[in-house]
Amino acid sequence: MEAMTNLYRRHADSCPGKRKGRGYTKCKCPIWQDGRVNGVRVHRAMKTNDWNRAERMLDGQEAPVPGRQKLDAAIEVYLENLRVVRKRKDSTLTSYRHVLEALRDFAAGHGATSCDQVTLPLLDQFRLSRKGRDGKEPMKGSSLRKETEHLRAFGKFCEKRGWAKANVAGDLEKVDGDSLPTLPFEDDEVDKILEACGRIGNRESQEIKDARIRIRVFVQLLLWTGLRISDAAQLRRSAVDVDTRRLTLRVMKTERPLTMRLPQWLVEDLHALPERGGAYFFWSGAGRLATVIGNLRQTLAQVFKLAGVENGHPHRFRDTYARVFLNTPGATIRDLQLKLGHSSVVVTEKHYGAFVRETQERLDAMDDKMAAESARRLAQPRREHRVRNSKGRVLTLPA
Repeated sequence: MEAMTNLYRRHADSCPGKRKGRGYTKCKCPIWQDGRVNGVRVHRAMKTNDWNRAERMLDGQEAPVPGRQKLDAAIEVYLENLRVVRKRKDSTLTSYRHVLEALRDFAAGHGATSCDQVTLPLLDQFRLSRKGRDGKEPMKGSSLRKETEHLRAFGKFCEKRGWAKANVAGDLEKVDGDSLPTLPFEDDEVDKILEACGRIGNRESQEIKDARIRIRVFVQLLLWTGLRISDAAQLRRSAVDVDTRRLTLRVMKTERPLTMRLPQWLVEDLHALPERGGAYFFWSGAGRLATVIGNLRQTLAQVFKLAGVENGHPHRFRDTYARVFLNTPGATIRDLQLKLGHSSVVVTEKHYGAFVRETQERLDAMDDKMAAESARRLAQPRREHRVRNSKGRVLTLPA
């Protein structure tokens, strides 16, 4: 067999040796084989970052480990499973893809290209490397906590399919820090936010006037429906019936649509928005949806700043809707689960159980009943009787 092949390191973008090319081998990037065997081009990963081991494998002294699942392939299978089987929304898939692709690149820079090469120390280093939106400051605790949840879910997926011996991400320490839950807006904050919608921008042009009207209607939609910002951004005009004032939220497993009734003025404001050539209220249908959502987030951030609302966040509109809904007589946590589209009532209870007025009133009633019973017992005259124990001593006990 005539063989003319060489080994080289396939440098990750983050590797300092990338600028030096294939000749640089003093790093831990994955090793590849490139050349010809009997005139046939051979270009394959050696599935190791150990140079001596790669040379032994090249000489036929050690065979590559069979059955390994490439990390990038596993990520694609996992994301497709989330999309097709678990019916996750595009916004959720984007969140998972963001952190898993960052893990893939980071792992490749440390010579780990398969699922079983991802170790707990590697994940620790990966979390420490994560930065915020500015790319400089460390990532906020709330964001890092969410990424940790994604890593654990992916690790569990790989473990169940035999791609990894264990879910090492499950041993990552809990993230502490700035993870305070978002809270509903107060009534005066809502008034300030709506007023600030009319002050965004710095030009008195028709474009700015339309933008001010659009963001005000968008805020009202979030307040009255509890929709996520990603769902509101892609709300179809056909989803809001002008005659019945019903907004179709989703189709249930029974094939029947779940709807909510909107105020007449909100329906009119929605359909009065200028059409942008598409079937949506806030999106033209052209371009990336993620770009539209990002623009809406930036506009809302400007509104919060103009309104002087601290810790303004789009999710607080959803919290505000939940509080108002649960304080409506007859509303239950199960009803709210259906409205918000949570996968389980447990999720709704976890986030919004504190807003359930019926629960609080029932707890208060029990406290009052216990206090009344205690007062009744203390008010009764004290009665005693005497008994003799086994040693002949006389004891006085309450009746």
